[in-house]
Amino acid sequence: MQNGKQVIRDGQPLYTNVETTIPVPDLFRTEAPFVERNVRLDYLGNHHLQDPRTDESQFFTEISYSFTERLGIIFSAPVLIRNNFGAPGTSGYGDVESGIRYVLLGDENDAPFKLALGFNVEAPTGDAARELGEGHTLIEPEVLMFQKISEVTFLQEQFSIGTPTSGAGRTTEFSYNLAIGHVFRDISNSEYFLFPTAVFELNGRAGSGGMEAGVSIVDLTAGLRWFMGSKAIAGIAMSAPVTQTREFEQQFIFSIIYRYGPPEEEAPSGAPSSRAYF
Repeated sequence: MQNGKQVIRDGQPLYTNVETTIPVPDLFRTEAPFVERNVRLDYLGNHHLQDPRTDESQFFTEISYSFTERLGIIFSAPVLIRNNFGAPGTSGYGDVESGIRYVLLGDENDAPFKLALGFNVEAPTGDAARELGEGHTLIEPEVLMFQKISEVTFLQEQFSIGTPTSGAGRTTEFSYNLAIGHVFRDISNSEYFLFPTAVFELNGRAGSGGMEAGVSIVDLTAGLRWFMGSKAIAGIAMSAPVTQTREFEQQFIFSIIYRYGPPEEEAPSGAPSSRAYF
């Protein structure tokens, strides 16, 4: 709903599947406690990665599939292009990740609070010797939360623990992402720029055990998300470190998501979704 009225494009209302019609977008580095049928394409341009010093382009393809409004699966595969300083560059596939997500609380679209549980497995498909992967399997349970705090403002949180399954000296990582988003509902004058949403994310991780024990890295991500019609979500963002220990100097993100399921108002059982709406 936009100022109390439905958004109309070409004589047809958009987002008529729920009582309120401002959708909440996926964020950039904070996973959402929603299950839906999406294809996501992300480009990450990392400037001055540390150890070894290099620039890197990352291309991520992620496919998610929802069985019900509560249960979904995710599969992602990255392609990495590294431009090493003082050494030959390299490129290739990185580690593939798959996971399952279950919305424990708030599977309704208009629920003010959502809580989801996830479990991911990262397989060592990348060549660790060429800095294209970690070289070991990682398992990662996670907790995902969403909370509306006003008519058009929301919070999201993600907490996870990544544990290597083998190898001496491996580090277990505790990761956290805290985000706030605000939808500018009055700036929806074009079908290709609907519901622009300003996003700020605090992204952190800390190591326990192994060679990176006690290492803590915190980054800040600022970006803009918007809907393009009722099927696509675009976004641009930039991340920068806020601690002395850092993984990169700057990170630029371009992201687009395509919701490949049929519109819920046309086939409610064909594309189950728990995406949040205001």
